[in-house]
Amino acid sequence: FSLNIKGVENTIDWISFLKNPKKVGLKRANVAIIGGGAVAVDCAIVARERGSQTVELFALEKLSELPLTKKEFEELIDYGINVNTRIRLTRIFRRKNKLSFETIKVYLKDKEKFHPSLVKDIKGSEQMRDGFDIIIQSIGAKGSFKKEEKKGVFYAGDLINGPKTVV
Repeated sequence: FSLNIKGVENTIDWISFLKNPKKVGLKRANVAIIGGGAVAVDCAIVARERGSQTVELFALEKLSELPLTKKEFEELIDYGINVNTRIRLTRIFRRKNKLSFETIKVYLKDKEKFHPSLVKDIKGSEQMRDGFDIIIQSIGAKGSFKKEEKKGVFYAGDLINGPKTVV
């Protein structure tokens, strides 16, 4: 999955980032991570461990909807990672050698179960965020493996139950 917004080419995808975080200059960097799942938390922790100054997550979900374990919530606190919820990025751009982006707050109708396609924008809640060095895109991380009927092959874990803690 990828964001479908102007300026998305200024982001790093989570696979590239986690594959080789040394390639990204994280020392004293201000990092924004788009997403609120386990992979986004992994990206945030790696960024903090590699010396980033600040790390902020931006997620469509509210805290209670984030697909995280208790341990992952604790890690967000332990690593000093800020979480911005019910927010969507609308545009990313470079300004004065830094990355900036526009956001808008979003909502779900009462008692609606979260799905990204169901969130609605709150008109008049637009904001500008400035001063980021790195923006990591961590949305829609789901396995794409297709199960096949094969003698002697068994499927378990996330392949059967859906993404939980291992993608």
